[in-house]
Amino acid sequence: MKRNLLLLTMLVLFSACESQLGTTIGSTISNVFSGKAFINSSGDEAYNSMKKEAASTPSTSSITPTCASLDSIVPITDKDSGNMSQIKDKLCTCAAWGTCDSKSCSCENLCPKDFKIIKKLAAPSDAVENTLSFTNTNNKFYKNDSSYKGYCWGISLVSQRFHRLATYLPDAPKKFQGENQDKERINEYKKIIAQINNNEPVTIPGFKSLRDFSNDPEVKDLLENSVKDQWAENALSSQGLKSVTSTTTPPKSELNQMFDDIEFRLKNNMSPAIVYNDKNDRLDSHVLLVSGTGTLPSGERYLCLNDNTFVQALNQNCNIKMVMQKDGSLKRTHGDNLVNKKGEPIEPISVGRVALTHSENTNLMEQISNLHTKCAGEKGCPKTL
Repeated sequence: MKRNLLLLTMLVLFSACESQLGTTIGSTISNVFSGKAFINSSGDEAYNSMKKEAASTPSTSSITPTCASLDSIVPITDKDSGNMSQIKDKLCTCAAWGTCDSKSCSCENLCPKDFKIIKKLAAPSDAVENTLSFTNTNNKFYKNDSSYKGYCWGISLVSQRFHRLATYLPDAPKKFQGENQDKERINEYKKIIAQINNNEPVTIPGFKSLRDFSNDPEVKDLLENSVKDQWAENALSSQGLKSVTSTTTPPKSELNQMFDDIEFRLKNNMSPAIVYNDKNDRLDSHVLLVSGTGTLPSGERYLCLNDNTFVQALNQNCNIKMVMQKDGSLKRTHGDNLVNKKGEPIEPISVGRVALTHSENTNLMEQISNLHTKCAGEKGCPKTL
């Protein structure tokens, strides 16, 4: 009975975007009656435990390691073998999934099963090369949807997963590029996208970045459909709908805790996703990635927003911010170069409810586990540390 009521609520809340809902209603109904729409985030406790452990562990150097094989430096005797990890780490500055191998770096440092496994030496999440080639207002999405409301949740989630999980090999040949291999090539792209959506790490030969990959016409079409599916699975879940049931801003103490946590996530290259709504219109909600934090000269803290509504150039240099006012209210502000359809500057928005997306920690913990497993396989380390 509760599931039927929730489905009815979904239909009522999204009746203004009937055409858009029609493109994903099959997936949504499947989520509701399979129970996926009702699953609560199971990763919060694991995330908090891992974060607490990280806070008590001394930080290591971020310098790119140049490692020599231990075997080539000194012969190893049976007496030394019990202290191999300590010996290796003294001879080499090791980084997660770095250039070292298991002969010159301990597996605990080389393939850690914690946040360091995703802290790769890569461009930030708001760099153009790390973003999709289409925006939330892409014509392919809304050309048949007269009341289009956006697939922001899907775009944010897909972008985030590629940022954390994808490795590109631009100098390697692309697979299935010969004649009469269209079907095999499309299946290969589908496989990559399916693995990403399943929180599994992927290696993509022949492309240099997400922007390059998503610019391929065949890939772009598949990714646009993936974005729609991810939107349906998350925005139209029971947790997703909570974002439009209230416009109450959390207390300032909770906001400060959230800002602190987002800073921690950014330092570990997580590109966190947040969901919020307009204080004056709870149905006007949005999901996007956070790319930075800071403090204004007047003392107010802010988040840099990477808004998938706009072309990426408009997201550079923290052009769009969510500012915590001194009274604890939140304002979304925009740079002077952001204008509406009439060419007028976009006015600041009073933000109501704001939170990390409900699947943030569940996805993160699964990704860390899968990244660790793949690293261990490549480096010859035990898969369980």
